[in-house]
Amino acid sequence: MRCSRSRRRVLASLASLALLFFDQTAVVVALPAIRQEFGASYNAAAWTVTVYLRALAVFMPVVGRVADRFGRRKVLVTALVLFGVGSAA
Repeated sequence: MRCSRSRRRVLASLASLALLFFDQTAVVVALPAIRQEFGASYNAAAWTVTVYLRALAVFMPVVGRVADRFGRRKVLVTALVLFGVGSAA
């Protein structure tokens, strides 16, 4: 059974969102270790999540513009590769 083009796009979008949620969950789960490693208060460590979400919000319009210019598929694949490399590091 072959998937239509629109279904593949939806699946790729959902897979990308799932990676984003997994990464955000990893940041939240790592908060106790971050607090312990740096001797930070809970409020200071919570800023880690806030900064992560703000950085995401800032880059969304930029990446949208880049995707309009260079193609959504190329940008998505590049972003997923960079995300994978960054997560592995």
